[in-house]
Order: sequence, then C-alpha cells, then structure tokens
Amino acid sequence: MNSRTRTKVENRLTLLHRRAGLVRFMLKYKNASDTKKRVGILRGGLKEHYSSSLRKGGEIISYISENLADKYKPYDILVDKDGKWHLNGVPIDPSKTIV
Repeated sequence: MNSRTRTKVENRLTLLHRRAGLVRFMLKYKNASDTKKRVGILRGGLKEHYSSSLRKGGEIISYISENLADKYKPYDILVDKDGKWHLNGVPIDPSKTIV
C-alpha cells in the first residue's frame, strides 16, 4: 500500500471512528425509567471485511437477545457498502442525530 492510499484509508477510518463515537454517545444516554443498558453493535463497512462484520455482528446481536435480554438492549448499527448508516434498519445521519 503506497502512502497516498494509506492516508486515504486512515482518513476514512478516522471519520468512521468519530461517527461511531457519536453513535456510542447517543446510545449511552439512558432514561431514568429504563433499567436495561443499551449496547450498540457496529457492523458492516466499505471494504473487504463487510461480510464477516455482518455475520459476527449478527451473532453478537443474537447472543445478547437470546441470553442477556434481561440486562441489555442491543442496537444494530449498520454501515452499508455505500457508507450509509442505519440504526435498527432505519437510515440515519449520525452527524445530525441528537438525543
């Protein structure tokens, strides 16, 4: 990988990390009446690990739903191949979403 490509990849990862941080912040907010902890599972992406990320993330969501549902509420956060974000299947813009 040349330095130009490496810089592009690093810039994209930095952007995704910032957006993921925003989503984690959104999900961390909790109502006083809500007793379950909210857990965001970020999966998908733009490149070669897309399929494995979907599969592993799906396994984590299933495990939490089947075994830990009394303590945790999973939120499926998907980044599709076009870079669009979805929260539980609904398209979102994390940079404009405020809780």
